[in-house]
Amino acid sequence: MEDYVYKKEKKRGAVNMKKILAILSAAALCLAFPGCSEGQMNNGTENVEAVVENLFQNLEESEYEELISPDSGEAASENLVTAELPQWVQERFQEYMTEEGYEDLTGTAFYEISVKACENNWEMSLEHLDVQQVQGDYEISGELKLRGEESEESIGIEGSAQTDEKGQVSYLNISNMAEIAEAIQS
Repeated sequence: MEDYVYKKEKKRGAVNMKKILAILSAAALCLAFPGCSEGQMNNGTENVEAVVENLFQNLEESEYEELISPDSGEAASENLVTAELPQWVQERFQEYMTEEGYEDLTGTAFYEISVKACENNWEMSLEHLDVQQVQGDYEISGELKLRGEESEESIGIEGSAQTDEKGQVSYLNISNMAEIAEAIQS
């Protein structure tokens, strides 16, 4: 009887060892093939890029008009304080962000940069956007070009972001946002 139990345990141990080896082999193959293990990282990088690009995207006339109340003579940015968020804010950001990240973005009114630029007749273009993953976070750099009727400005963009396990942006900080806002309002 002891021999039977011993052989059964030995066989069970061999099966478990085969399963472990199969899992390790699959993991090694995945790491060996370029792109196989990078899917999530690229997704995070792409989502951070999309959020930053959309942050500095010019408004269409129809998007700006969504904000203007016909009864009020207030600027569109003033209406944002009391109004529901326009549809274009959701379309530009929500799919790339976690729920908390989206709430932070809309709560800090980062998205108003495009509204202020429109009100002050600035055309924005984001150039040389670079998003690098460093120790689980993302470092953001680039150059924002502002073109007005009579002048042109260039401002360096610096910031950081974090993503969740699905690659959705959970945190975004543009460290020189005050400088950007000041330039747009001048």
